[in-house]
Amino acid sequence: SSSSLAGPYTNLGAASASSSLTTSTISTTYYRLITTCTVSALSNTTSVISYSVVNPGPCVCAAYGTSGASDAFDEEILSVKIGNWVNNSTCASVGPGPGSIQNRYSNYAGFVVPPDLCPSSTQNYTIQLGTCNGWYGVQYSIYADWNQDGLFTGPGELLVNVTTGVIQGNNTGTFAIPANVTLGTTRLRVIAVEGTVPGPTGSYTWGETEDYCVNIIAPPQISASGGSVCPGSPFVLSPSGAVSYTYAAPGGATLTGASATVNPLTASVYTISGTGANGCRSTPNTNASVTVNMYTAPNL
Repeated sequence: SSSSLAGPYTNLGAASASSSLTTSTISTTYYRLITTCTVSALSNTTSVISYSVVNPGPCVCAAYGTSGASDAFDEEILSVKIGNWVNNSTCASVGPGPGSIQNRYSNYAGFVVPPDLCPSSTQNYTIQLGTCNGWYGVQYSIYADWNQDGLFTGPGELLVNVTTGVIQGNNTGTFAIPANVTLGTTRLRVIAVEGTVPGPTGSYTWGETEDYCVNIIAPPQISASGGSVCPGSPFVLSPSGAVSYTYAAPGGATLTGASATVNPLTASVYTISGTGANGCRSTPNTNASVTVNMYTAPNL
């Protein structure tokens, strides 16, 4: 193997009669095989192949603390729906990811396409709860690692904690996504427990934990230029960066449209927000703040 196509190449262990080799790599690595004839001792070298490592990010690779039931009986998570995205399972399902245990813990992080979520928004969810061998009532919580530090203990990372009124069937609600959330794939954990949810990690007796990735996408960055006009004269606000815009004028008035014409009497500041093609709205950090100043009138 070698880190470069041109070499130098290093033998991976002693010579072997096996026609296969199991190995691992943490970066792009090049391999070639040298075959030697036992009768003539002549050797030949294959063409070079390479394997590349794709880093799926902390949602998949971070060492998250474990969570799950110690007993496979009773309550189960049968469906998780976020907006229009949904993942269904049954009592016979086993999560495809590492650590999955039937009816106790299901790891879907990196194995199902994540839903896109927007910063500074409110998201609808539905958790369908059922039973694999008896229903005795549950509580459920939803956590998200917004800052992608491998924990669920940061500010606002407990999204939902429902302790009463949980039904066998669809349980609906909303959760908020912060404006300053880290972009990219983020781990989301759903825990349903017969009893009290012990927190984002830890063992409990009956219920199930499911892990997912969600994709936090960038909000539109709005830009616009200010200027100066005579008092009461029109000034056209012409922003860019989104597909639709809302203009907040001093005093609370709002306008909408691809552009807006204003007629300020004094120097004024306008805040422009927008919605991108992906449906995400701009955040306070990505809105445009435009100042329109007044020319000084002549003193006759």
